[in-house]
Amino acid sequence: MSLNSSDVLARLERLERSNRRMRLVCLASLSVPLLTLVGWQTANPVAEILRVRRLEVVDERGVPLVTLGKERTGDGGSVVLRDRLGEKRSWWQVGPNSGAFAILSEDKDDQKNATAGISVGPRKAEISLFSGNGAALSAGVRNEQPRLDLWSSQGKNLFGAPWTTNQKR
Repeated sequence: MSLNSSDVLARLERLERSNRRMRLVCLASLSVPLLTLVGWQTANPVAEILRVRRLEVVDERGVPLVTLGKERTGDGGSVVLRDRLGEKRSWWQVGPNSGAFAILSEDKDDQKNATAGISVGPRKAEISLFSGNGAALSAGVRNEQPRLDLWSSQGKNLFGAPWTTNQKR
């Protein structure tokens, strides 16, 4: 088989075209991973502000564990924490000139609740502790007067300072 010069030139042109295509394919196959790597290392933009009416953090079953939103009367904000069963265990609420924080330990079987709470307002600040059987301790300041009370599980005032007579809650 003899090749003339025009056949050789045609074959050479085909090889050069094929070589150019191969270089483009190689360049593209190398640049895609490089661009991906550069894009991966670039920090994702973080929003300065997230605005929602209510935010819930849920577990894998969809049970809300943390809720941030409006306080139930709509006068302020609240944070509610729930256990894995969705039962309310702690909350923090604020409103105009007031705030309250509570922690609840509840046994659904025998309804024995222990609660600790703190509340503040314009002329008061109080701490209250309630046992599961009804005994309680309350300490606070109202209208610039301190007060301490101890209550029995039957609701009888065991101690009050400033001094009080035995009274029912």
